[in-house]
Amino acid sequence: MAKRINSTSFIVMKGVLLLRKSLIIMCIVIALSIATCASAFEQDSTPNHELLFSNEILINAHDWESFPIQCSAGDTLSGEFLISHNGELFPGDQTEYDNWLLGGIDFYVFDEENYNSWVESSSATPLLKRLGLQELTWSIEIPYSGVWYVVYSNDSIYRIEIEESIFRSGPYNQFVLVIALVGIAALLSLTTFMWKKK
Repeated sequence: MAKRINSTSFIVMKGVLLLRKSLIIMCIVIALSIATCASAFEQDSTPNHELLFSNEILINAHDWESFPIQCSAGDTLSGEFLISHNGELFPGDQTEYDNWLLGGIDFYVFDEENYNSWVESSSATPLLKRLGLQELTWSIEIPYSGVWYVVYSNDSIYRIEIEESIFRSGPYNQFVLVIALVGIAALLSLTTFMWKKK
């Protein structure tokens, strides 16, 4: 009888040890999964900041330049520009004009429909509008997918040269964060279970 009890106890202890080993292995696997997710989230949590344009643009009097950009909902467009040349009335004009005489650049961000209306001098509603600027740093979130236009308009009698850059950033990847949180919750549950078994 005693041998049976000892044998049964041995089997139970062996089973408990095997269970603990299995749980430890599972914890290690989950921990590695969390580490992988955390690494992926760290890369994803900094949105993909892509330089789309970086130019020096010469805009003639009463003219404009536009840049079409394909965007998804939730993307962020950002950038900056600066008037880098103080203008000339015609090509080869050597006269130096002060920046304040130029009146600055009119800046717009349009969706495709409003851009086409603006080009046709019809009523248009820009997502972003800034008038008469010498320089600007800007950022705006895109509300829906489509082609968007960044527009620089020169309404003065002078040719204007500007230095500009435009960036596009994607939204954060929330799915990776959810996976990481689920993994952490599972690891905590297993740790609690093992602690109670001791």
